[in-house]
This record gives sequence, C-alpha cells and structure tokens, in this order.
Amino acid sequence: MGYRSYFYLLCFCMSSLAFSQSDKQIDSLATAMCENFSNIHHYDDSTKVEVLIDRHLPPFIRRMKLRTDEQAQAAFRRVFIRLQKVCPEFQKALASFDKKETQGEWQRVAGIVPTQLSSSEIQTFFKGGTFYYVDPGSKTLTHVNVTITSNRWIETFPDGTTSQCELKANGDGTFQLYFIRSDNEVRKSLSRKGDVFYYGLVSFTDDYYSIWNGEPNNSTTPVTIFKLHKRP
Repeated sequence: MGYRSYFYLLCFCMSSLAFSQSDKQIDSLATAMCENFSNIHHYDDSTKVEVLIDRHLPPFIRRMKLRTDEQAQAAFRRVFIRLQKVCPEFQKALASFDKKETQGEWQRVAGIVPTQLSSSEIQTFFKGGTFYYVDPGSKTLTHVNVTITSNRWIETFPDGTTSQCELKANGDGTFQLYFIRSDNEVRKSLSRKGDVFYYGLVSFTDDYYSIWNGEPNNSTTPVTIFKLHKRP
C-alpha cells in the first residue's frame, strides 16, 4: 500500500532477482533520475517518463555489465519502483496518465483532507482489527489483507508474502508507518528500513475507512485517498 500511492504502480513482467546491484547503487540512480526529470521540458508526462528512462537506463545497464534481458529487466523494475518513493514529480507524472480502473477504490486529490471522525471514532480505529484494501497494481483488483495492532501495520499479499511497519498514531486521526521489513518483491524494492509513510483518517462509511496517503509537508504534491475495508 502506499505506501500505496506509490499506490499507482505500472505492471511489468516478473523476472528472476538474481542480480548484484546494491540498494545504494539503485538509490543513487533513482536520485539522479529524479533530479533530471524536473529538467525535462516541452513534453507531455508520458513522453517525459520515456525520455528519462532512455537517458539513464541503457548507460546503467552497460556500466553494471548486465548481459541478459532478464538481468536488465530486473534492474529496471527495481529502479522504476524506487523512483516512485523518492521522486514526487515522477509520482505525479505517472498518476496523470495512469487510467487504470480501480472501481472507486483509489483517487488522487489536490491536498490533505481533514478528518470527519470524532475522537471516539478515531480511537476505535487505532484499537486495531483486520481489514483489506484493493491493490491498484493488480490486473484483477485483488485484496491485500491488513492487520492493525496498537503499534503494527502488517500486510499479507495473495502470494503469502508479508510486509511489516511500525504504526505511530498522533491522536488527531493522522499516523505514520515506519517500514521494518518485507519479503514481498515490490514492497522491499519500494522501501528501505526506516522509510516513513504518512496517512490520515478521512471518514468511515458502511464497512470501510477512507484514508489519505501522501506528503503532508509538501503542498504541491497530490495525495491518494483509498478505501480500507473492515473484515467481518
């Protein structure tokens, strides 16, 4: 999930992850690509993404001496996912041309939405429980199960892999998730231990909470609102 907004992933073929690039090398490339992305002008967002990839990925593949399509694809996928975490401008570009149907489960809005919940309703949420959200990166809109305790947010994916974050509630309906670990391929490529993700409760309707996810200290970056459904 967001750690979901990052939540609007493009889908690529899966490949073997037997490659040697370190997290530091991937992070360094993603940072350089983000800096360059802001300086690409006179193109629409879709073309800007293509130009960015054409400029940076082939030199990186040659420098790392990746000799097979499988190795190159795996490296590309790691960089692409990491970019969505470290580069707000890249996130905005993807969202602008991502037309994936999510049946109203996810939406992008201009800024933080204040909570409509009372103090007691907020406390009820943070007592924990079992929930699920619809994965926007899946072709069939599959469910990701979420278990919330007083200090943990644990996700279980359809393939049995999991992600674990420390949960810190602020008392006003907002909260942070601090990434701990994951054996899910996408999540561990997206996040590093200690990465922080910001959330806030918006409302509760029928059987689901509406929750925003984004960067509260960056007013120019859109946020994502998604539905977190209660399990019976």
